[in-house]
Amino acid sequence: MTEKVIWPKREMHLTISKRSCKIVHDVKIKAAYYMQSGIIFYFEAVFDKAVNHFWEALTLYEEIGDSVTVASCNLLIGESNRKLGNLDQSLAYFEKALDIYRKLGRRKGNGHGYGEYRHHL
Repeated sequence: MTEKVIWPKREMHLTISKRSCKIVHDVKIKAAYYMQSGIIFYFEAVFDKAVNHFWEALTLYEEIGDSVTVASCNLLIGESNRKLGNLDQSLAYFEKALDIYRKLGRRKGNGHGYGEYRHHL
C-alpha cells in the first residue's frame, strides 16, 4: 500500500486556489488549480479524486489549446487509473498522451509516456 504524504498546508492551498477560481474567471487559473490539486491528491494516494481533478484540468487545457499540458494530464490520469487498478482506462490515456507527443515531435514526452506504458506490458 502506498504511504500517504502529509501536506502541512494542503487545506490552505486548496481553499485559496478554489477561492481564486471563483473570483477570477480565468480558464488558465482554473486549469492550474485542478492540475495542482490533482497532484496533491495523487501524492496523498487519493487516486479517485486525483483522476477527477486531472480530468477537469485536461478539459480546460484542451479549451486553451495547450497540447503539451493536455498530454501531461493524460499521463497523470493514466497513472492514477493504474494505481486504482483500472488498467484498460489507464492504457487508453497513456496512448492518447503518446499520440499527442508524437504529433508534437517531442521525444522527451515520448520517453516518459513509454516508461508509464511499460507498466502494462
